[in-house]
Formats: sequence, C-alpha cells, structure tokens
Amino acid sequence: MAKTIKVTPKMEEKIVAFCKDELNYHIHESGCPDEYKDECDAEIFLLKSLGYEDIAAKFKEDFKEATR
Repeated sequence: MAKTIKVTPKMEEKIVAFCKDELNYHIHESGCPDEYKDECDAEIFLLKSLGYEDIAAKFKEDFKEATR
C-alpha cells in the first residue's frame, strides 16, 4: 500500500541534506559501499520521491560504479 506524507520545505531541505551526506559517505568514503546497499536504496528513493531525480540518478550511478 502506498503512503502519502506531507513534508514542509524546511524538512525537505533537511531530508535532502541528510540523504546527500549519507550517500556521499556510504558510496565514496566508507570503503565498502555494498554493505550499505539497503540504506543507499532508501536514500535514493527518498531523493527521487521528493523530485530530485537528477541527484538520485547520479548517486545510483555512483553506487553502481563503486560496487563493480
């Protein structure tokens, strides 16, 4: 079942900043991005759901490259 949530602009900013920070760490700094696959999937989903398709696609590609 799909759910709808309301997000204020200020909370949206916080969610996007959080996702970007976490994805950057998981993919580029952790040294083991495949251990964070579920977290990365969730964060990419959030970014995409909030309308940040370009950022989500970039992190998805970065993750794919990092786990080859």
